[in-house]
Parts: sequence; structure tokens; C-alpha cells
Amino acid sequence: VDEVLASHQAYYQLRVCQEAVWEAFRIFLDRIPGTWEYQAWVRSCQQEALCISDIARNFSSSEEHIGLIHRVQAAAAAVTLRVQIPESGRSGTLGAFLLNQIRKQQNDSGCNSAVNV
Repeated sequence: VDEVLASHQAYYQLRVCQEAVWEAFRIFLDRIPGTWEYQAWVRSCQQEALCISDIARNFSSSEEHIGLIHRVQAAAAAVTLRVQIPESGRSGTLGAFLLNQIRKQQNDSGCNSAVNV
């Protein structure tokens, strides 16, 4: 009976480690791991008896995860800069909107200097 219990416990630990590592790659790194790195993480989980918070801390503090956060934030900032141009009703970048505003101010003030793009 003891051998069966030990076998069940080892299998349970393997499956929990496999799921935890797979989900950590998916959630923190947004990718499927390579076979070698997946096996290394699962082995580490089993041998070092890592708890879920240890795995989360290791993945979330990795350079790859921090880089992913920066890339997502930069992409979100770029999307945020898109504005609706009221005069034409067309979408454009903030730069195009500001350039149109400068041109409009120059025309209104009678300034003859041109803004070239």
C-alpha cells in the first residue's frame, strides 16, 4: 500500500508541476516553451518542491516577462496617441492632428512661414 501511495503522490506532483509550468509560460511569457526549458522547469518544480507562488515570482521577475510588459505598454501608448480629428472626422495620429493645428494657427495669424512635412 505504501508503494502505491508514494506512486500516486509522485504522479500528482508531476501533473501539478506540469500544469503550473505550462500556465506560467502562457500567462507570464505569452508563449509555448521549448521542450528542454519546459522539462527543466518541471524537474525543478519536482525536485525543489517549489510552491505556486515561487513559480509565479520566478516567471514574473524574469527579463523576458519585464520586456514583454514594456512592449505591451509601448504598443498601448501608441494606440492611445491615435485621436479623432474633429474637422475632417478622420482618424489620424496625434502628430498629424498637431500639425494641422499649427497650420490653422499660422493661417489665422497671417503668418506666411510654411510647415513642411
